[in-house]
Amino acid sequence: MTGTAIIGRVFASELVAGPDTGANAVNKPLEGVIVTVDGMEQTLRTTTDAQGNFKLTNSPAGRFFVHIDGRPAKGSSYPSGAYHPLVGKAWEAAPGRQDNLAGGTGEIYLPLIKAGTFQPVSATQDTPITFPPDVLAANPA
Repeated sequence: MTGTAIIGRVFASELVAGPDTGANAVNKPLEGVIVTVDGMEQTLRTTTDAQGNFKLTNSPAGRFFVHIDGRPAKGSSYPSGAYHPLVGKAWEAAPGRQDNLAGGTGEIYLPLIKAGTFQPVSATQDTPITFPPDVLAANPA
């Protein structure tokens, strides 16, 4: 709807060391995440900037669904390495407002999917599933 917009920021779910010698962890903004409206992916879309900010202009009013695609984000290595996933969400927007907050808070968090996390399984026999070695090393419990 003309005059209606959704604003927000996209972050990695994992915190990173802060600027003060790493003593305080901070959110890591994700640049290059694509946000689209379900069913209108080619015409209603936007991309996050270096601070993870986005503004989806001419968004529908009321309840609608979006896709937040972290796979093309800066630093993602989809499909051969670690990446941030594609997720779907329901959002709502009040008509005529330019400051509707994405998902109600304006903040979206995408987890990092480590390379080797997803594994093929067999439909006919047991398939052992393990964590990637770097995940086990960081979380031995």
